[in-house]
Amino acid sequence: MEDAESLLIQSLQNQDSEGFIRASAARGLGFVGGGFFGFPGFREVGNIVPVLIESLRDKDSEVRANSAISLGMIAMMDPSEVDNVVFALIEALEDGNGKVRFNAMEALWMIGTFESIETTEQVDFAF
Repeated sequence: MEDAESLLIQSLQNQDSEGFIRASAARGLGFVGGGFFGFPGFREVGNIVPVLIESLRDKDSEVRANSAISLGMIAMMDPSEVDNVVFALIEALEDGNGKVRFNAMEALWMIGTFESIETTEQVDFAF
């Protein structure tokens, strides 16, 4: 499992890669960290969350959008990551791209804390 996680992190952080490769890596980290598709959930995801939070500032909007939804997937399954993830996703609601804002809102709804849901009521979803 760590090999898959390491490869996905390397792919996401490689700024020389095409955006679609980094975006796919961001989405894959959500599945690995969230325990989906047979990956064991509720495990230490400390390496994944900071990388995805940093990727919310990527130059490519697809990377940012996929990072947002992956953070929601992880925080939904691992409550220990909720505070850091919610703060980063609330900031992503200000992104200039509508898909990033929408995915950040969806991720906040997935997490389901009061502050995350309350914040999404004011989001402009214009693409």
